[in-house]
Amino acid sequence: MTGALSKVDICGVGGRSLNNAWAQGPKTYLGVATAGLPNLFLPTAPGGVAVIGNVLLNNEHNVEWISDAIAYTERTGKQRIEADEDAQDKWMTDVAGMAEKTLFQTADSWYLGANIPGKWRTFTFYIGSGYISRCTDVAANGYPGFTHP
Repeated sequence: MTGALSKVDICGVGGRSLNNAWAQGPKTYLGVATAGLPNLFLPTAPGGVAVIGNVLLNNEHNVEWISDAIAYTERTGKQRIEADEDAQDKWMTDVAGMAEKTLFQTADSWYLGANIPGKWRTFTFYIGSGYISRCTDVAANGYPGFTHP
């Protein structure tokens, strides 16, 4: 989930790179945005549902949600939108908590990064129910968990 993104030199505010932000494992809010990297949306990112269900339908949802978030940002006269670090940390705690209740944590698989020597080991997929509802609620309430610096 992170290999292709780590090959691109993606930098945000103050030169903060995505690789540095994810040095101890990837962190996103809703599986679509990372704190410190404004206007960077990742429709198939860790912390989301990307490969846990129907990949095409999951991507379609995320792309439409991202499009709506960008339109909201423009409508409100802002030029930037980014994940709030606290919201991101809470989201990833929720993601990890769901994974701890499964057998995913016991397998030595690519789901944990085991296919790459030296890579951090963490389960980074949202496997709970209600993902679309949670995203819909965020949009309906003016995108809490995001800032418009």
